[in-house]
Amino acid sequence: MKKILYIYSSNTNKVSLNNNDDIRLYCLNIGKLTGSNITSINDHKNLNKIATDNVNIYSEFIFQKNSKFIENNLIYKNKLSLYFLTDLSCKRSEMFDTYSNFCNALFIKDYLAKNHIDKVIFDGCNIDTVEAISSVLDKIDFRKKNIKDLSRNYKYNSFKNIIFFMKLAIATFLNKALFPLKNLYKPSSVKELFLTRYPLHLDENLYEDKYTDLVDSDGVYLVNLFTDGLHQNLSLLSYLKAKRELSSNKKVKILDDYLSIKNILSSFIFSFIFINKLRPLIIKKYTLCGVDLTSNIKQELYFSMLRVPRLLMWEQPLVKFLELTKVERAFYYLHEYSYGRMFTFFFKALSPMTETIGFQHGPSSLRKMVYMTASNELDINGNGILSFPTPNKVLAEDEFSKKIYVASGYHNVKVMNKIYRLNYLDEIDRSKSLHNHFLIAPGLHDGEFLMLALCNKIESNKNINYILKVHPRANNKYIENFRHLKNLNITNASITEVLSIVDKVYATYSSVAIEANYLGIDVEIIEIPGKINESPLIDKNFFQSAF
Repeated sequence: MKKILYIYSSNTNKVSLNNNDDIRLYCLNIGKLTGSNITSINDHKNLNKIATDNVNIYSEFIFQKNSKFIENNLIYKNKLSLYFLTDLSCKRSEMFDTYSNFCNALFIKDYLAKNHIDKVIFDGCNIDTVEAISSVLDKIDFRKKNIKDLSRNYKYNSFKNIIFFMKLAIATFLNKALFPLKNLYKPSSVKELFLTRYPLHLDENLYEDKYTDLVDSDGVYLVNLFTDGLHQNLSLLSYLKAKRELSSNKKVKILDDYLSIKNILSSFIFSFIFINKLRPLIIKKYTLCGVDLTSNIKQELYFSMLRVPRLLMWEQPLVKFLELTKVERAFYYLHEYSYGRMFTFFFKALSPMTETIGFQHGPSSLRKMVYMTASNELDINGNGILSFPTPNKVLAEDEFSKKIYVASGYHNVKVMNKIYRLNYLDEIDRSKSLHNHFLIAPGLHDGEFLMLALCNKIESNKNINYILKVHPRANNKYIENFRHLKNLNITNASITEVLSIVDKVYATYSSVAIEANYLGIDVEIIEIPGKINESPLIDKNFFQSAF
């Protein structure tokens, strides 16, 4: 009898036709291989421990790529290494599987060191995952079936950029033709400026869902409508609607008004220069601890072909804005991400007298890689090439997050007087909660996974009323596959209303789970096989520190 390691990635179950071998099953999705001769080796606690233990090693490995950017002259105007604006540098583990594949490969490597395996089968896996895990198999024979290739190449990204820049050029022309900009170049002074996006976070009543009542009567919003087309993606009609709603409001300054067709054209041309300069890095081989991450990192670099030129496009609008506007203090969130880093760098370069204040916008955890950096990667006086500058101050949500920020090299980290985005919890009245009403709370990227994981439970418990509150900014087309469930209610009610009635919450990493726990609601964290759990609820002592 042979021992076979079967690595299976699917959202559906599959019956094994092989009853003669001893099959050790490792799942990378909620689907399972079923049969009497199958033993699951998934261990989410061990996988999450591997992820926690290897944060520093991985962060140092990624930061080393900055030297390759410098060697290939990927330096913007001799003052900024473009590495720092890539999603690779920010380690977007919620978007890319690079770190997850690395940790899964280490899990398999450790398992193989302790167990004899004759053969490995990859079934339904993405090609990037196969590359990473197969690199640690040593001389073990492996076979691939139903392999998926979800990668994008530079031609695809070039086409996406053409569409994006064309849309911006049309919008900029219409903006100048339809809306009077007579006060645009009038000098002004702002005590407190709050960067935001409309309508994503700022509503028509000028209520901002992250800053909430931190913004007083003197606060002014700097609204970025088009952003990089990735953090917010407006259609032309949505853009014109937003312009009409905001243009006459004195508490709002629109960064897009300072954008010219010349700026757009320059960034579009630069996108091709950037692609050509990036190619030597794309063809390199990237290996960490014996794990081949080449294809994974290539995809992160391809994605940065979209991101970086679009971010640099906002330099000149900021130049014009800051030449005319004296800003004492600038608040902004996403400072850990490429988008926020762009504002950190340009504010420091263009308006050094402005106090920049990075604002934490959501939960951190010991495995949420966007919060993690290498030693010496960040410095409050970073020159933008060998190290990156931090905001002058960082407002953390709690002591737990503060420790993470400080360990990552952020300076002058203060804990907020309160977590402003959680103001809504004060409005929740739990006195009328309903028995057997369970909330399913997906995050931005896990909705379908969560529903598939819970589908059998929902069908088996007809006496339970399950409420699905989809993430407002996610791709929620998957809900059509679950409308047949009679005891599932897909709601548009506010999260305030929903948390006032439910007596249990299911989630993977959504911050709603943390807020429910704070309210005393029973919370069950759903572990997706082969996926790192980024919820701080599984971090030791998080609640004692946070609340």
